[in-house]
Amino acid sequence: MYRLDCAIWELTLACNMNCKHCGSSAGVARSDELSLEEYYKLCRELADEGCNLVTLMGGEPFIRPDWKQISWCIKDLGMDLGYVTNGLLVTKIIDDLIYLNR
Repeated sequence: MYRLDCAIWELTLACNMNCKHCGSSAGVARSDELSLEEYYKLCRELADEGCNLVTLMGGEPFIRPDWKQISWCIKDLGMDLGYVTNGLLVTKIIDDLIYLNR
């Protein structure tokens, strides 16, 4: 039987770059992206399936205003957390990232 170990999750399609090589064709958020409550539900479902690691990506995951709440939900459910980012916003959020990874 297959056991879910990790999930790579496109948090948003919104991005602060417009890279030609982007596999997501990122730029503008989709009009039907999940609500925060829907993200919480999906986090619980991933944890219930035994997922150990969730990696948030996009677009640019740090553009989504509730990325911290989603990140805390993942951590609070006992899963490890990673990000795929272009790095442009990291200097603005570095303290949040340090606090999340204590």
